[in-house]
Amino acid sequence: MTDSDIARILEFDGNDSTVEGLSDDDFEGSQDLEPRLEELEDEGSNDDSSDDDVPLAAVAARQTSSRRLYFKHENDFTPYPPGMYCQPLAAGRVNLLQEPIEYFLRYIPEVMFEIISNYSNQTYLLKKGQNLNTTKEEIKLFFGISIAMSYLGLPRIKMYWANRTRVAMIADRMTRDRYFKIRTNLKLVNDLEVDEASKQNKFWKVNPLIKTVRKACLETPRSQHISVDEQMIPFWGQVSMRQFKKLRGKGDTILTTNEAEGLDIGGKVVLKLSETLPEGVKLYMDRYFTSLDLLDKLRSKKMQATGTLRKANIPKNCNFKTDNELRKQGRGSSDQLVRSDGNVACLKWFDNKPVIMASSVDSKEPINKCRCWCKKTKQYIQIDRPFAIEQYNTMMGGVDMLDRVISFYRIRARSKKWTVRLIFHFFDFAAAAGWLIYRNEAKLLECPKKNILDYLEFKVQIANSLLYFTPAREQIHIIHEVDSDNSTEEAQPWSRKRKCIPQPPVQLRTAMAGHLPLIDEQNDNHRCRMPGCKSKKARVFCSTCNMHLCLVVGRNCYKRYHESV
Repeated sequence: MTDSDIARILEFDGNDSTVEGLSDDDFEGSQDLEPRLEELEDEGSNDDSSDDDVPLAAVAARQTSSRRLYFKHENDFTPYPPGMYCQPLAAGRVNLLQEPIEYFLRYIPEVMFEIISNYSNQTYLLKKGQNLNTTKEEIKLFFGISIAMSYLGLPRIKMYWANRTRVAMIADRMTRDRYFKIRTNLKLVNDLEVDEASKQNKFWKVNPLIKTVRKACLETPRSQHISVDEQMIPFWGQVSMRQFKKLRGKGDTILTTNEAEGLDIGGKVVLKLSETLPEGVKLYMDRYFTSLDLLDKLRSKKMQATGTLRKANIPKNCNFKTDNELRKQGRGSSDQLVRSDGNVACLKWFDNKPVIMASSVDSKEPINKCRCWCKKTKQYIQIDRPFAIEQYNTMMGGVDMLDRVISFYRIRARSKKWTVRLIFHFFDFAAAAGWLIYRNEAKLLECPKKNILDYLEFKVQIANSLLYFTPAREQIHIIHEVDSDNSTEEAQPWSRKRKCIPQPPVQLRTAMAGHLPLIDEQNDNHRCRMPGCKSKKARVFCSTCNMHLCLVVGRNCYKRYHESV
C-alpha cells in the first residue's frame, strides 16, 4: 500500500462521524442522562467503600457459605495448615532428673497440705465443738499412708493394723482410729465462706484442688499433637453429678457464646479445652466429640483435628462405598471423600468392621502395612492401613495411657463421700502424671533403661517421702524404733542369714545432716562440754556446734546434748 492510499483512508469527513452527525434534538435526550450517571457513580463509590470495610476473611467465609459444599472421591488430600506451631521454650530442655517427690509436688504443692489441715480443723471445730488438732505434717503422713496402701493392696483397710496382717510402716506411724478420723473430716473449703454463686459449680467442695492440678497441667509443656478423651472416676456412693437426667431443652453452660452454635456437648468440650492451646496444634479425639462443624470451627482458630465419626454425624452427601463393596475388596480396603473446599476429608476403612473418620490434617495416602490377627487362618497377616488411621492410633493415647497408669495402683479406699474419692483420685493423678513426665525426661537425657524407675518404684518413693516428712525429733525416734526391732530379730539364734536392711529415703537420710559427729584428727583429748559430765577424754565433736562430746559405749553425751532443751 502506497503513502497516498494510507492518507486517503485516514481522511474522513466531519459529517460522517457518529457523534458529529447528531442533531441538537438528539442531544436533548443525552443531557437528561448526565444526572443519572452521576447518581450511579455515587452509588458505585459507596459500594466500593463499604466492601473495603469488610475483612477479607469475612468475605471469603461468606463466599464459601454461599456455595454448596459436596464430597468427591479422591486419594490425595493435602490441606493447607491454618497456623504455624511454635514449640514452647521449656519443651525439650532437661538438665537433670529430679526426685519422684518433686514431680509429685508439681501437681500437689506444699501449700495444699496446709489448706487441707486448716479447713479440716475449722470444719471439725464447727461441727463437733472440738479441735481435730491436725497439722500439715500429719496430713502428709496421712496421704503417704494412703499411697502406700495403693501398692500394698490388702483388701480391707483395717487389716494394716490387725495382728495377723499388721504392716509396721503404716501401723507404727498412725493409729487406725486416727486415720479414719482424718479421712472422714477432710475439707478443702469452709462451707460458710462459700457464696451461692460459687455453689453453682457442683464441684465447689474440691475446687481448690482442681484449680491447683489444672494450673500444673497448663504449665506442663505440651507437644503439637494433643489427644482429647474422657476420664472415669470410680465411685460407689450416690452423687448428683452421677445421676442421669434426660435432656429437656435446658441446654448446658459449657460455652454460652455464639461460637459454639451447632455443636453438641462433646464438641463444646473440645472447643472449651482448645482455649488454652496455641495455634498450629493437631487434636485427636474419638467419636463422642468429633463432628464436621467442630473441625471447621477449630480450623477458624488455626487448629487441625482428626477423629472417628458416629453415623449420625456423617454428612448426608458423603456417599461412601458400601460395606459389602469394601468387604469384597478384602481387609484393609478404604474409601476417601474430600470436601469441595479442600479443608476436610472423610475416610472409611474396613478392618473386621468399618471405621469412619473425619480429618482436616491427615489423608489416606501414603498407605502402609499393619499386622492383624486372622481368625480363619489363625495367624497374623499384613493388611493395608491408611496414614490417617496410623496417625490416629499413634497420637490418640495420652488420656488412655494416664488412665491405665492410674488403674495399676489406685487408692481403693471405699467411701460414701464423693469428696474423699475425688481427693484420692487427684493424688493418684499427680503420681501418674509425674511418672509420665519423669519417664519422658529420662528418655531425653538418654538414661539407661535399667536406671529408669517403673511406676511401682516411683510411687513407693513418693509414699516414703511423705511418710518421712515429719519433724526431726520424730524421725530420730522412728529410726531408733526400727533399729531396735532389727537388732532383736538379728539376735535370734535360729536366724541363719543376716537380714538386709534397705536404704532409707533421701529425706530421712539427710534429715540431721547439719550436726554430724567428727573425730578429732589431732589425737588430742578434750573436756566433754555436756553439762554434768566430768570426762576429759572426748575426741568426738559436732561439725555444726564445734563442741567436743562423749560418744562411747555406755555414755552418749552427743545424743543427750542435742536433744536437751
